Amino acid sequence: MSYLTLITLSLVFNNTVLVEGKGFKGYIFSKEYKNKYFVRDTDKLFTPTIENIMEVEKLLNQKSKDIKRNKLSTENKCWNYNKLCKYNRQYFGEIDENGNKMIFVNFILKKSTPEYWNKDVVIVLDDSCDYVWNDKIKIDDVQN
Repeated sequence: MSYLTLITLSLVFNNTVLVEGKGFKGYIFSKEYKNKYFVRDTDKLFTPTIENIMEVEKLLNQKSKDIKRNKLSTENKCWNYNKLCKYNRQYFGEIDENGNKMIFVNFILKKSTPEYWNKDVVIVLDDSCDYVWNDKIKIDDVQN
């Protein structure tokens, strides 16, 4: 069975692009995005493409199924594998010390998503992973 994934693109403030698909909605942030409270592990950044995000969402769904099926634990104690569809996303591209392209995904609980989520990273201090959590996903063959 094949699913048609609808992707909607919209340019908004701060060089972000809206991307929507089956079970997810988020904003891609450009490599030029800066915020003094959002410290990245690297200064090697790239702007993810729609194809990158589609790959990430596919990997997230597979990771979720594997965790559930095999009752695996994850390195990320916040990983809410049963509830991915309840979270909006923010996507940021970075290259790690080994040259791997990674997508940093910030998950924000839909019912608590602030209005500014389309132009600024959402950061919540001392949240206990209830409203905001994140993960990094390695992607393969990436087009810049």
